[in-house]
Amino acid sequence: MGVVIIVLTQCYSGMVSDVYATGRVLTDMGIALGHDMTLEACFTKLSYLMKKIPNDKAQIVKLMS
Repeated sequence: MGVVIIVLTQCYSGMVSDVYATGRVLTDMGIALGHDMTLEACFTKLSYLMKKIPNDKAQIVKLMS
């Protein structure tokens, strides 16, 4: 299946976005942007999706974003 990578921020406010060039480069590489998800929310959502869709990395990345 490959590796699913999700970019999160540790800032108190704000979010990860593809508005700027860095975010666009990451999305072009197939990396999911976590937007304003907390680490705990990201882990829970990713765990759920990996159980429901075990062999479709592209679909998981799409749903995580």
